[in-house]
Amino acid sequence: DGIRDKLVTGVQTCALPIWLWNGLPADVRGATGFLYSRGRVGDSIARGEHLGIGGSFKPGIAGRLILFNDAVGRDMLVGQTPLGLRAWHHVVLVRQGSRVRVHLDGHPEPDLAGSLPLTLPDGQHPLFLGGRSDGLFHFEGKLDEIAIYPRALDASEIAGHFKTAGIRPAPGVSSP
Repeated sequence: DGIRDKLVTGVQTCALPIWLWNGLPADVRGATGFLYSRGRVGDSIARGEHLGIGGSFKPGIAGRLILFNDAVGRDMLVGQTPLGLRAWHHVVLVRQGSRVRVHLDGHPEPDLAGSLPLTLPDGQHPLFLGGRSDGLFHFEGKLDEIAIYPRALDASEIAGHFKTAGIRPAPGVSSP
């Protein structure tokens, strides 16, 4: 069905907005949890694309957004802002080829951005929400208002999505 088929086979341009509420402290396990993942089911290297919240796996990532393309973690992008525990956040992943950016709580400047090639092996690549394709680090919280766009969203569209919700940023996160 159009965008789902493209996501399953490795779309190169898309946007994925997600509202999240995390209920797990960031220091409890290697990764606090994954919001979104694409990859082969059970792949022990977790090749693909994985957006989550960092944990104790590496220094400096706990509570921050992380985006990577395999479990080895050689190509990992890390967000700048620790997410508030038990607070709603709006996260938007935008992919344009190998360029990715993730916006947090409607800010026009991405919380993380960089180059991250897709490492999807040949074949079908299911989309996972609330967990990673290898079955590890399920998200302990709530996900809401998830959408998939077959195009990139610009900063003004992302800010508009956040503003429309009428939710104030979590304590410690400034307004856009």
